[in-house]
Amino acid sequence: MGVPFLDTRVIRNTDGDLRLDWYRKPTHSGRYLHYYSNHPHRQKINMILGLKNRIQRISHQTFHQKNLKLLFNSMLNNGYPKGLLTRLLYNSAPPGQPMSGVVYRVPCSTCEEVYIGQTSQTVKRRITQHISDIKNPDKTCALAEHVRRKDHRMDYGAVEVLDFENNTRKRCFLEMFHIKSHNNSMNYRRDIEGISNIYSYLINLKEPHRPPTMSSVLLGADAVT
Repeated sequence: MGVPFLDTRVIRNTDGDLRLDWYRKPTHSGRYLHYYSNHPHRQKINMILGLKNRIQRISHQTFHQKNLKLLFNSMLNNGYPKGLLTRLLYNSAPPGQPMSGVVYRVPCSTCEEVYIGQTSQTVKRRITQHISDIKNPDKTCALAEHVRRKDHRMDYGAVEVLDFENNTRKRCFLEMFHIKSHNNSMNYRRDIEGISNIYSYLINLKEPHRPPTMSSVLLGADAVT
């Protein structure tokens, strides 16, 4: 038991010490900015990091793991990928530090198509390689061919990280998931050959006004075949 005040609860333990815990009202809806809402990806990342920082600043360290788990589950219910949440809440890089092991999206600034890719490197380094590939006619990456064949320009300043995953097989599956989830993907058809028909069917089962989420499709990241 304790005394709630704003988003904190003051708790007196058996030794008489007072400790603060993160508090949410019983009527709290659990709704936050949804992952598939039309907002900048960076805004969603900052929201999660801000809530994490709030938990760590106002609650006693004995409550940190419990509260991070509550935040993790709340964000899952708001459509956020499990891999992204794991990286941000339990293994997040300091602000400004490049992050590796990601699935990313690069939009074309000339048309509506996007390129979905994955890399074990940092996104910055991978983008540098894409730019180099465009100048090399022997490189057959879908991004490079799109730029060369259509004389379009990619918007490298609008690159978004869609997922985090250090495991190569799981990261490749996440890449295929996002390619299948984007009707405007410029990726090759062979880029999704590794995804089974049942997963393709589930990904295409979209409820009205609600894109599919990773949790609803995979029921856990270990579903990779």
